[in-house]
Amino acid sequence: MKNEAKPMPVGLAEERELEAKSPLVRVGNWLVEYSMYVVFVILIIISTILSPYFLSWSNFTNILRQVSFNGIISIGMCMVILMRGIDLSVGSTFGLAAVLVAGFADWGFWGVLVLAIVVGLAIGAFNGLMVTKVKIEPFVVTLGTLIIGRGLAYIYTQGVLIPNITQFRWIGAGYVFGMPIPALIMIVFFAIGYFIQTSTVFGRRCYAVGGNPEAAKMAGINTSFYLFMSYVVAGILSAFAGLIMTSRMTTGEPSAGFMFELDAIAAVVMGGTTFHGGRGGIIGTVFGVLILGIISNILNLLNVSSYTQMVIKGFFLIFAVVLAEIRKMVTAAR
Repeated sequence: MKNEAKPMPVGLAEERELEAKSPLVRVGNWLVEYSMYVVFVILIIISTILSPYFLSWSNFTNILRQVSFNGIISIGMCMVILMRGIDLSVGSTFGLAAVLVAGFADWGFWGVLVLAIVVGLAIGAFNGLMVTKVKIEPFVVTLGTLIIGRGLAYIYTQGVLIPNITQFRWIGAGYVFGMPIPALIMIVFFAIGYFIQTSTVFGRRCYAVGGNPEAAKMAGINTSFYLFMSYVVAGILSAFAGLIMTSRMTTGEPSAGFMFELDAIAAVVMGGTTFHGGRGGIIGTVFGVLILGIISNILNLLNVSSYTQMVIKGFFLIFAVVLAEIRKMVTAAR
């Protein structure tokens, strides 16, 4: 009589496969993967309970108008972080463009639009060249341009507001079919960003550069060019957002855009784009922007002080980074 063969011990790969089939593990993986959407829905529910005014159309359009500035800036920030960079200068680029647009308001909308683009292009190109050619760390370069840009804004205005900018107020305060124009501009930019990231060679190569720069370089991709362009786009979008802010507030303020870089980073990271590069995108950034906007909105409706709001936003930024690390570990374990 032949001896019955003893069952072979289950290997590590088989163990992981069995664990992955567990309903509890599957639910946990799903919650981690789609955490931002879960947070978004929970915030909507909580905000509706806390304030009956939250779901009104006027409040909805107010949220979109308030997040439009951060939304436009976050598109550029998403591209930079997607390729393992960071841009701390977007807030000061926003502020410098805002005061220059105010100072040259007599040029009319198209004149100041070109001015804003030139300002953003110059700062973005400087950042990009320092990072790609001089090989300085992005954190150091953009921290320097943050200080330079803010200083130039104060030098230009001598620390005084530039008032009564009404020549192109329509772009910041106007409505089209009941929607604020800044919100519509943000939506258009998000749509363009999504198309570029998902349907163009440029977008696919940005993911390749962010995912593995060395492999991308070996495949013949000019990694420096794509990284350089990400800083240029971030600079131009930040300056354009500054133009919209000036038209909305009808003043040029040298402190405009203060700490906006942190809001943009928080929105991008909360939306699933990681500092490790190659993962994330515009859709997640949209939800990140909306989550921050809803948090600010409901706190304003509850009369929570701006200082307390800063603390809460800081915790959400840390929470977003922790979630990003958890997503990375879960993905690596699969």
